Amino acid sequence: MQWIRNSQLELARHTAILLVAARFLAETKRFDGTINAIFQPAEEIGRGAAAMIDQGLFERFDCDAVFGLHNIPGMRTGVFGFKPGIFWAAIDKIDIRLNGFGGHGALPHLSMDPLVAGASIVMALQTIVSRNVDPLESGVVTVGAFRSGEAGNVIPDTANLRLSLRSFTPAVRSILVDRVQAIAAHQARSFGVAMEAEVTPGCPALVNDPAQTAFARRIAAEHFDANAVSDLDRPMSVSDDFALFLQKRPGAYVVLGNGEQSYPLHHPKYDFNDDTILPAASYWVKLAQVFLS
Repeated sequence: MQWIRNSQLELARHTAILLVAARFLAETKRFDGTINAIFQPAEEIGRGAAAMIDQGLFERFDCDAVFGLHNIPGMRTGVFGFKPGIFWAAIDKIDIRLNGFGGHGALPHLSMDPLVAGASIVMALQTIVSRNVDPLESGVVTVGAFRSGEAGNVIPDTANLRLSLRSFTPAVRSILVDRVQAIAAHQARSFGVAMEAEVTPGCPALVNDPAQTAFARRIAAEHFDANAVSDLDRPMSVSDDFALFLQKRPGAYVVLGNGEQSYPLHHPKYDFNDDTILPAASYWVKLAQVFLS
């Protein structure tokens, strides 16, 4: 699948940035202290950071602060974006399975159609943010996959929906998870089909430490210039379980512009801008050298 291929290439480029910086720092040794280069897997599904922490990351490789970086489309190439406080969203995933009673497409009255029930659920879920979340808060409910049936003249037995939920506060996070399950259950019951929901908790909202964010911003401004720095005025609704690292140590998560005309992340035509690799690596080098000067 093209999306999987692009995601793999994106991860490879982020890995290359840190490898270049780590090699330079190891060869030049122009710092006084210890630098831990953390290659974090499975960042969006909320499993990579948790596994590393559970396996004793900070006990085995203790540190005073942690810093992370992610390429972001829609920003000018090479511009570093900073925001203290809440920056990226929490994420949770829900898989919904509907079990009906299939049959001939010409005899729908003899069936319990899970596909129609699923379609009704998709539409009903759109009311959660508009009717259950405080208008001054925000949330995202996305149905990213809906699979049911294989033939136009057959009513299927089952339908499967896969959702991702994004939020910035624990209260909204709880509302989204609860309301998705409630709406899916009641909609399914109204169509006479059974519903099973599997909730996979992801990671909390990513919260940048103000002092470390100010430090990271200062390094970018001094190492490049003021035009390479963007002070972001609102959070982003994407997610990264680097948030779990920031619960253990103070630090900052930084974004780097991939280009204003770049296709969005996860788009089939998204392409990581390789021109950002060396500037990002040199930024890491400078930040580490100054922090440990």
